[in-house]
Amino acid sequence: MESPESIATGTPVFGVNGEAIGLVEATEDESFRLRGHVVPRTAIARVDNAGIHLHLARAAFEATSSLSQEERIAVPLAEERLVVGTRQVQHGEVVVEKRVVEEQVMVPVIVRREEIEIIRRAPGEPRTEVDDPSIVEVIRIPLRGEEAVITTEAVVTREVVIGREVRTEERQVVGTVRSTEITVDEQVDEDYARLRPTFEAHFAERQRAAHGEGTTVRARDFRDAEPNYRAGFAAGRSTRYAGRSFDEAEPELLGQAGPSERDPGMLDQLRQEVREGFSRARTGAMH
Repeated sequence: MESPESIATGTPVFGVNGEAIGLVEATEDESFRLRGHVVPRTAIARVDNAGIHLHLARAAFEATSSLSQEERIAVPLAEERLVVGTRQVQHGEVVVEKRVVEEQVMVPVIVRREEIEIIRRAPGEPRTEVDDPSIVEVIRIPLRGEEAVITTEAVVTREVVIGREVRTEERQVVGTVRSTEITVDEQVDEDYARLRPTFEAHFAERQRAAHGEGTTVRARDFRDAEPNYRAGFAAGRSTRYAGRSFDEAEPELLGQAGPSERDPGMLDQLRQEVREGFSRARTGAMH
C-alpha cells in the first residue's frame, strides 16, 4: 500500500495520533466511506503498510459527519435486560450423630450343678460290697455345675430414615439495567446550514490567497474541506470544550505532528478550517 489510490475495503484507518478509527467500508474515486462518513481522499496524510493515516484526530472525526440529506446512518440503541439464573449455595446443614449407650441389664438364667450324696450305714448293716481291709483308696468324685456366660449380639430394634428433598419457591429479584437513548441536536445542524455560505466564502478566499502567493498547494474543492469546518463547528458547540479556547482545544482536535510527518501546507489548511468552524460556533458572526 503506497498511495491513497491503492486503498481498498477493509483497510485500517488511524487518526493523527495513531489512534484507530475504523475500517474502510467502501471506496470511490475522490473519497471513501468510514463508519458511515464520507471522507475525501484529501484528508489522508499518508498511507503505509499499517493503513491510512488522516490529518484529523479521532475526536475531530467523531464530531462531524459529511452525510448528505439523502443518506442515512443507523444508530443502534441498546438496552440491558435482567438474565436471572440460579446457582447452588449452602444455606445450612443437618448434623446426625450416632453413639453407643451402655446400661446394665439383669436377666434371669437357670443353671444346674451336681451334688454328692453320702450314705452312712451303721455297723452290722448288710453290705453288698466286699470289705477288704487291705485296700485303702481315696476316691475323688468331680462335681459339675453350670455357670452363667454373658455374650452380646447386635439386633435391629428400630431404624431412622433420613431423606432430602428439593423444594421450589418463587422469589422476586431486583436489578438495575441500562438503556441507550439518543438526543439529536437539530439546532447545531440548522446553525451550520445557515453559516455554510460563510464557510464557503472563507474557503474560497483562502484558496485564492494560497494560489496567488504561488504556493505548491493544489486546488481543493469545498467538499474536501467541509468535514474540517463541521468538526470545528461541532466542537465549538460541544459542552466538552466549554470554557476552552481553540488554542487550548487544538492539541486534542488536531493532534501533534511535526513538519517531517505532514505537509506543512495541508496542516495549516486543516488548522485554519477547524479554527474557523470553532470560532463561528462560539460567535455566529463575521470575523
